[in-house]
Amino acid sequence: MKFKYLFLLSLCAVCADSQTRMKPNSVGKAPDESIIYNPQKTQKTLADKGRDAIAFLKLIDRDKRKQNTGSGKTLISEVFSLETVNDDPITNIDVVNATKLIFFFSGREYDKDIAKMMAPAVIESLEDDKLRGQCAKLFGIRVTNSDVEKELLRLASMNNISISELEKRVLSYGVSIKIFRQNIKSRLVFQLISQYLADNDRVSSAELETAKKEQQALIASKRYLISEIFRYERSSLEKIRTLALKGFDFQALAENFSQTIKVGKRGTPKWYKTTSLEPEVVAQLKSMKTGTISDIIKTKSGYKVICLIDTAEAGRVASSEATYKVLKATVTYRSNLFTKKDVEKIESTLNQISQMETAGNLKRYCLVNDIKLEEETMSRPHPYYMEMILKSKESGKPVIAPSMDNPNNLNVMMYLSEDVQRAQLPDEKTLKEYVSEKKMNDAFTRNFKNLKRMSHIQKQTDNIRRVTQ
Repeated sequence: MKFKYLFLLSLCAVCADSQTRMKPNSVGKAPDESIIYNPQKTQKTLADKGRDAIAFLKLIDRDKRKQNTGSGKTLISEVFSLETVNDDPITNIDVVNATKLIFFFSGREYDKDIAKMMAPAVIESLEDDKLRGQCAKLFGIRVTNSDVEKELLRLASMNNISISELEKRVLSYGVSIKIFRQNIKSRLVFQLISQYLADNDRVSSAELETAKKEQQALIASKRYLISEIFRYERSSLEKIRTLALKGFDFQALAENFSQTIKVGKRGTPKWYKTTSLEPEVVAQLKSMKTGTISDIIKTKSGYKVICLIDTAEAGRVASSEATYKVLKATVTYRSNLFTKKDVEKIESTLNQISQMETAGNLKRYCLVNDIKLEEETMSRPHPYYMEMILKSKESGKPVIAPSMDNPNNLNVMMYLSEDVQRAQLPDEKTLKEYVSEKKMNDAFTRNFKNLKRMSHIQKQTDNIRRVTQ
């Protein structure tokens, strides 16, 4: 499957290193700039170690002044084949488009040096994608233009923009609309196969009962929401992990580079209890915090890097699914009418807010300074707010981050309390889909290695060298 997506499970966006909080791709960008993964980029806050309000605002202004050079619009004067997979070619253009989409999904400007570093893994990923596509044809399922339009509408709606705006932003990365739609079509094939099996009652009552028992055992245990990148070779995984440390979205990398076969959803986060994981993975998991990635883990079947997205206590919903009480305010920090004195006053205000240690002090300060502070209840908070809540809970102080809606504003949030509800079993339809996806996963896993071994793959080594060196 060529170029995949993953949406909204966002706390593992970018990790500074294997055991620290995520580092944002950039400071001050409006969160909707990373369209598909909005807002996976962690927002820089005043609660970050060693950062004050003045330094924070200076960083924002510096990034605002940067102009988009359109460096993603790489001109290609020649099209040549890198290899064929059962006579189906992979060209240099395929590699360029795949790479650009990874930059796009991660909200990063195109960089030729990083693109060259990606190239070997991208080629290998495209090779696997060709084979998966050939497997999918066996099911005789056709994706229509209507299916693609519905998916485009869903993606645009998730980010509060129109389809034309979504396509305009794809074009700004130098990726054609045709390629982008092919991308969507490729992913939908695997979704439709799974839905077909579920909708046509291909799940027996015995399988459904087994799935219920598995889910009951899962929610009765402490569990971890994990995304993973699996590779058979360590060297390629080291390069991919380096990209995550450079600020590329972990799930975008997992979707494109993981060699695990999961119904076209490679890297899709999944809940695990420790008894369902390899001992080597558990050993690292126990020392990880939410939003961090692991070192490279050697397993019996190959090598993994994991990202811990969320956790849940036995019988309870996850942190991201709980209901929270918070104090919330919005502060305008820049305006065409602001003078230098206005800016200095705002910087002083933000510095003082960031040091508040009690809700009472924050309320009094905001009242005196005419800042509208409201108590709000948030159920299953948007990932943007979830990150602020967790930071405030950890620090015990207010957290300040750029507004999602207005680049001139900053949001202030202070954690008060939370209500962690009891976990519930999924409904029957969801369980059927779960069984169908597992069956599909098992079937593809059994057959994919045989398909690859029997396939005719012819490499043009000189041409491959041109795009990788």
